[in-house]
Amino acid sequence: MVEYNGVGFDVAGVPSYDSKQFGYGLFSIREQLQNVGGTLEVNSIKGEGTKAIMKVAVGVSSDEQGDLE
Repeated sequence: MVEYNGVGFDVAGVPSYDSKQFGYGLFSIREQLQNVGGTLEVNSIKGEGTKAIMKVAVGVSSDEQGDLE
């Protein structure tokens, strides 16, 4: 989780991938997290700050488990 008590922004106003004003920042982070089964949640209020919550499961693959025993 990352919190910033700065100026914040309108989350609904962030351009989508299809927009001519598309930026790669949040979209790229979300895509990378989705590739590994994770999620990105962004909460922001203009003038109050932003909170980004990134969730991804961390575990040991079945191939690696044998090495740990």
